[in-house]
Amino acid sequence: LSLHDALPIFSNIATGIYNVSVNTSANYKIQANGTNFSGAGAIAIGNLKIDTNSIAGNVALGDSIALTTSPQEIDNYTNSTVLNYFGFWLTINSAQPSGSYSTTVSIIYMNV
Repeated sequence: LSLHDALPIFSNIATGIYNVSVNTSANYKIQANGTNFSGAGAIAIGNLKIDTNSIAGNVALGDSIALTTSPQEIDNYTNSTVLNYFGFWLTINSAQPSGSYSTTVSIIYMNV
């Protein structure tokens, strides 16, 4: 399993859509997890949602999964699917203090 750098799709950059090229001879799954946001206040990683699809236009908030601090399965693909698109959505409470926040998100590709 080899991956190429995730790059923004420039026509969709405002919507947070990114892509990854995959080269594998086996079916594979994608797992993801993250750390809680730190900074001006705390934001739980569950406020960040992710969706993947083999077609950029099919990445949708309605299909997204809230991240957790433990790796969880996001999607499965056959080895013939060589391009994955990712979308991310963050929900922030209006009472959240303004300022800078940071998190680390891990996206894990595994042959199955």
